[in-house]
Amino acid sequence: MDKTPVQRYALWAWNIVSRGHLGRSFQWEKPVTEVIGERIALTMTISLFTLIFVWVVAIPIGIYAAIVYHRANRRNPAVPARPQPGRPPLDPVSG
Repeated sequence: MDKTPVQRYALWAWNIVSRGHLGRSFQWEKPVTEVIGERIALTMTISLFTLIFVWVVAIPIGIYAAIVYHRANRRNPAVPARPQPGRPPLDPVSG
């Protein structure tokens, strides 16, 4: 602890950049790269399954929403499927 906090931080950052050394974990008392390495496979697996799940759910919902929107516009193309705020009415007499 003979260095200032700024000097210690700079040395720590330099070790990461130059050698890939992140230091030692206080909790597990081993190198941080080992701690991360042990957990990265499970993290990547969970991330991949989450991504696939989101696509499996979102794409059919998007397709369904597009079909419903266009089906409503096909019935009467002069009337928008959803009300659009700030747009004047189509018939100025009925106001």
